[in-house]
Amino acid sequence: MVGRAVLGLYCSAAVSRRYRLIVLREHPSSRAISRIPAPCRINTLISTACSWVNIVGGQKTTIFAQVGQFYSGAVGQYYIGANRYNNADVWLHNYIIFLVPVLKVLPNGYAAYALATTLMAALISLGFWIGLRLLHVSHRPALAAVAVLTSGISSPFIANLLFDWGGHYGSSFLLAFLQLALLIRIMEVPNSNTGKKLALWTKIVIFSILVFIAALSNPSRAALFNFVPYIMGLGLFVIQQPSLLIQAQSDHLPERFRFNAPVIMTLVFAIFAFILGAYYNSLLTGGAIGLAKPVIYGAESLMRHIVMIITSWLFLLGYPTTHAYNNTGVNINLLSLFGLYSSVRIIIVLVLSLLTVSFLKKFTVALTRGVQIPLLISVPTIGFLIGSFIHIVSFRYPLENDYTSIRYIFVPFMLILACWVVLLNDSINRIFAQCKYVLCFFMGVICVGYVNHVFPALNKPFDATVVDRINPYERLVSCLKKEGLQYGYGGFWSSNILTVLSNSNIRVRPVSFFNKWIDPFPIHSSVTWYKPAAWQGNSFLLLTEAEKATIDRKWLSNTLGESNRILMCDEFTVLEYDYNISKRLFGNFDKLQIDLNESTLHQIGKFDIANHEMVALAGEQGYLLYGPYVTVKMGKYEAVVSINSQEHLVENSESLGVIDVVAGSGSKLLARYDIMARGGWQEITLPFMLDTDVQGLEVRVFSNGRTPLRLKGPIRISRLSNDH
Repeated sequence: MVGRAVLGLYCSAAVSRRYRLIVLREHPSSRAISRIPAPCRINTLISTACSWVNIVGGQKTTIFAQVGQFYSGAVGQYYIGANRYNNADVWLHNYIIFLVPVLKVLPNGYAAYALATTLMAALISLGFWIGLRLLHVSHRPALAAVAVLTSGISSPFIANLLFDWGGHYGSSFLLAFLQLALLIRIMEVPNSNTGKKLALWTKIVIFSILVFIAALSNPSRAALFNFVPYIMGLGLFVIQQPSLLIQAQSDHLPERFRFNAPVIMTLVFAIFAFILGAYYNSLLTGGAIGLAKPVIYGAESLMRHIVMIITSWLFLLGYPTTHAYNNTGVNINLLSLFGLYSSVRIIIVLVLSLLTVSFLKKFTVALTRGVQIPLLISVPTIGFLIGSFIHIVSFRYPLENDYTSIRYIFVPFMLILACWVVLLNDSINRIFAQCKYVLCFFMGVICVGYVNHVFPALNKPFDATVVDRINPYERLVSCLKKEGLQYGYGGFWSSNILTVLSNSNIRVRPVSFFNKWIDPFPIHSSVTWYKPAAWQGNSFLLLTEAEKATIDRKWLSNTLGESNRILMCDEFTVLEYDYNISKRLFGNFDKLQIDLNESTLHQIGKFDIANHEMVALAGEQGYLLYGPYVTVKMGKYEAVVSINSQEHLVENSESLGVIDVVAGSGSKLLARYDIMARGGWQEITLPFMLDTDVQGLEVRVFSNGRTPLRLKGPIRISRLSNDH
């Protein structure tokens, strides 16, 4: 009993430190979702176990009891909607595969998340081991590689990418590695034995299923991680492998068409699977397939920030930088006290860098000498080169904390490390034949795992208010429940935690508030929630003081009518209505103004604060404006855009770009205007008609870079009539 109490007290402190990311955020943004207990981190597993010790043990120690209440309490429960998620990720995230089923057993969202992420990490580790065994790696090297993988390899950032963020990048790596293993086995010379032929076709089918799953999750990332490198690698393999040009049954076929049947079928099945997965993804996400449009910056911009790009690569490898890239919240100076940690990390970075460079060198030497390049080398190398290109051209300048684009080389980088295990299988086997090396290895793995998983959590700043104020939304939820309110809408940035961590009796979905406009925000949320038929009872609006100041109260009253009650719950104003306000709220406007500011969505250019204009320079090619993805009801409309070009720089007949009105992430074109060189300001009117209600409508201004362009706000969208 004493031991259980001591363990519970220690772990409660760890849980408190860990959960400050949830309860003490400045605002519950979408990032708070991804910072719920990190999956399969050692501290998460310990915290999960300790929370149940607290609950079962029934201890009454202040921290002990209150943290147990926070972790097991009735407030925190995930509320999962339909398959409509940000960035078109609809499948791989563990809250789809594991969390929904687990919630049917465990009503508590935090415990369910910890269990679901543990299962996801176990699946990634098991799948990695299976892939190594498919590539004929011996047991000891395979187990050692899995141990290194679960330790986080070289940094908390890699640990995050592998097992956090819904396990997306970890599962993407797993799919990519299993695909590579299957592709290599498929290309092995088939035996005439019927049973082996059946096994061969089974591998082709499984390979295609993995491609389909990846494309169903996110077509753009699937193309980068799970499709293009494999097709290119297979093509290179066939070109360099004359033995695949075998004698066909039909002698009159040209020799160039006499390919091995498994090669042809693998290509056909993979292409079909990718197209099918992307198609079903578009159905699940309403056409938002999340295809990236990287901006290719000029040489001057690239050279000016080349140091930052190199720094981001070093950060991915694990360099202990105090730069803004260090988003893990770890105090590097404190971490350095842990022995010679920084020195060890630098050595690891050098080793990983040498392994990567050596791998690329193998590919380059074989390619220049015309030597046969194995798929084990060509596929990861091609993926790494493509990912590096995307990283460089999509690096958002001059934001020094933009670590996000480095993720594009993470999966091929992990493939390179995995392939080194295959290449060094015999050497690793010989080393691990001696017990002293095995002991040293696992001591190192435990040390690295502690630093990557436990140490960051235990050394985050601790705030005693975690004990005093278990959950900042508990009083709000209790107030709403007491007033009999169940169904409502709140600002995405102010009440996002309630969207996914709300009590089952209080359901809040995010919206975006503007001056004379409120629009759905269906990220991590069911699209059907915003339809009037989804709820027939009373509903409410949840507003902070800032949101109250943003909304035009006269417009709100004219649109929704007078509210039944105005309540104060915690720091929120609650407006209750006797009907589902989505009947009148979304897309119901006669005139909509889109103001330009620093937050305006754009790929190129910048906001000129003095003149309140968006400005793109000559040579910048991309979207000067896109968005704002509004819901619009059927009817006749027009959009008005004011733009300025410099006539003397180009011929009058030359096109400078395009202004268009689109929906469905550009899949549905509603209106289009070619920008011509006129000189001075032009006010462009684009009429369009909607036969049905449309979600995600946006106005886009594309510049081809021939001349500078200036865009003046506001962009106006007006309803001309309700006819269609």
